Amino acid sequence: MASAYILIGTYFHKFFENYYSVLIGIFVVTVIWFVYQWLKKMKSENSSKI
Repeated sequence: MASAYILIGTYFHKFFENYYSVLIGIFVVTVIWFVYQWLKKMKSENSSKI
């Protein structure tokens, strides 16, 4: 996912310059979602080992 953010930011920097607040919001939401999914997976793997 980070690679997609870097590639899009590199090629379309001037276009997204006006939308930094929206992009930061989207970035924060996706980071929270990915961490939540990762923690849920780790929790389910740990509970199955017990």
